[in-house]
Amino acid sequence: MQKTFSSLKNKIVKRYTLNDENLKDYKSTNINILLNRVRVNKKKEFQKKILFTTATSLGAVLFGILIFWKFKKDNIYSSNHSTILLHLMVRPK
Repeated sequence: MQKTFSSLKNKIVKRYTLNDENLKDYKSTNINILLNRVRVNKKKEFQKKILFTTATSLGAVLFGILIFWKFKKDNIYSSNHSTILLHLMVRPK
């Protein structure tokens, strides 16, 4: 009876203890690969920021040109502010 109890106890203990072999299995990574990835990611992020800034600036300039062209075409420079807003919302015929 003592042998069966101790063998059963050993089986249970083995099941819930960590093996040293499992602890030694770890994945190594080359640090240069990681550093290159970080450098490439920074470069891509910078390019995205420049592209966004350029597109936003171009959009603002085009919007301004469109508005001033409309003012010049309609000759409403001498009008008051409410008339200008009305002209922007509804184009007079």
